[in-house]
Amino acid sequence: VELEQATVPCPRCGSAIEPKLGFREMTIEESLGLTNQRGGPPQIEMALKNTSDLGEESFVTYRNPGFVRMALERHLKEQGESVLERDKLKQVDAELFYNFWWYCARFSLPLPFALSDAGDGIANWSAFAAWGRI
Repeated sequence: VELEQATVPCPRCGSAIEPKLGFREMTIEESLGLTNQRGGPPQIEMALKNTSDLGEESFVTYRNPGFVRMALERHLKEQGESVLERDKLKQVDAELFYNFWWYCARFSLPLPFALSDAGDGIANWSAFAAWGRI
């Protein structure tokens, strides 16, 4: 399997599908109320939306760990260590940022990217990993 390849065969029909990683940005107050929500993760919705407004679900292509590593190494060579700052990586390559964050959350690892100093002291990040079987 080529590292650049994003499509995989459907386990049921064999058609090529492109897995998506869903995420939603929200405030800390919104995240505290997640246990009372009845809805499923964004991946289970009937239609995929591609928005990036606060509170809306967004999607990036799900990448394998080898691709994530190669992409991170490429950004390090091209832009130097400054790309290892969370806000910078998210701006430069959101797909890589959210895939890396997914793998860290999935395996209960800390996200090893430095936080930028926003100056207001109120910026907080949390990640919740959810997955299900078909």
